[in-house]
Amino acid sequence: ALCVASPYFIYDLFAMFWTLSRKPELIDRSLPKQLQVFWKTDPLLISHHLVLALVCTPLFFLLSKGRGDLFLAVFFMQELSSPFFNFRVIIRQAGQSDTSLGLLNSTLGCVFFFCFRVLALPHLYHLYQHSAGVRISHLYKVPLHLSWHCNVGSVLLFTPQFYWFALICKSLWRKLSKHETKNID
Repeated sequence: ALCVASPYFIYDLFAMFWTLSRKPELIDRSLPKQLQVFWKTDPLLISHHLVLALVCTPLFFLLSKGRGDLFLAVFFMQELSSPFFNFRVIIRQAGQSDTSLGLLNSTLGCVFFFCFRVLALPHLYHLYQHSAGVRISHLYKVPLHLSWHCNVGSVLLFTPQFYWFALICKSLWRKLSKHETKNID
C-alpha cells in the first residue's frame, strides 16, 4: 500500500501543477516562476499533499506494524469526491459553470465530500468502537482507547476537511442563489 499511497499523492500534486502551468499566462514563464505561482494558488492543498505523501503515509506504515488496513482503505475512499472537483475545472473551462450541469456537479461534489471526507473520521472511530467493544453510548470515549499518534494524526488529517467543506458549502450556496435568481428572471 505504501507503494500506492505516496506516489498517488505526488502524482495528484504533479497533475495540479501541470494543469496550472499550461495556462496561457504561465506557459512561457520559467519553472521557478510557475512553481511560485502554483504555491501561491493553494498553499494549504499543496501542503496537504506533501505532508500526506512524505510524512503521514511513511509514518503510518512505520507505526502501524501491519495493522490498520481498514483505516488506510477509508483514507483512500476519501478520494471518491475528487472526480467531481476535477470535472468542475473542466466545466469551468468550457464556460458551463452556471448551467444545470455545473450545479448538479457541485451538489454531488458537496454530498460526496461530506460522506467520504467529513464523515470518515467518525465512521472510523465507530468501527473501532465496535471492534474494541467500547459501549455504543460512549462514542466520545473511543479516542481514549487509541494511541496518541492515531488521534493526533486523525486531527491533523481531518481538520482541513472541515475547512474545505465550509468553502465547498459556501460556493454551492452562491451557485444555488445565482441559479435561483437566474430562473426567476
